[in-house]
Amino acid sequence: MNEVFVKTYICDGAVRKNDGAFVLLRDNFRIHKRTIEGAIELKIGETTLLDTSFWDEITCLWSYLVTAIDELTRSNKSSFYFPDQPILVSFESIANKKLKISVHGKSAVTAKRSAILIMLQEALRFFEILRLSRYHSGVEVTECVRIRELIGRVSLWDED
Repeated sequence: MNEVFVKTYICDGAVRKNDGAFVLLRDNFRIHKRTIEGAIELKIGETTLLDTSFWDEITCLWSYLVTAIDELTRSNKSSFYFPDQPILVSFESIANKKLKISVHGKSAVTAKRSAILIMLQEALRFFEILRLSRYHSGVEVTECVRIRELIGRVSLWDED
């Protein structure tokens, strides 16, 4: 099955004063801004569905993605738009424990359980880093609790 790759990038200015380029989020980063521009990189096999050209306010973007995953665990479809752009991301459960992910006209299919767990782990990592940062708002704690609950629920599913 197609391997899933998910990473978070943030605008360099959120970590230190720089040129605004996107940098890969590292565990030792401490965020120095309240509003953080960033991007989620999402690859399924050889298909890149999201990269830094699809950037937005990253805290909201991760929250929207987690909400869509939560909805997907309760039904066969879910979707969301980027916070400030008309970019649609959709998830659809298909036969044989597979997940179709579509972004802005491009789609790929992968194993459902493992893809969801990989995305949730990266979301949790992002919110944990944000929770330890200077400008955390409390949303991070709530999101971490919600994501851990989802990971627990999805972990109980049969293997892909």
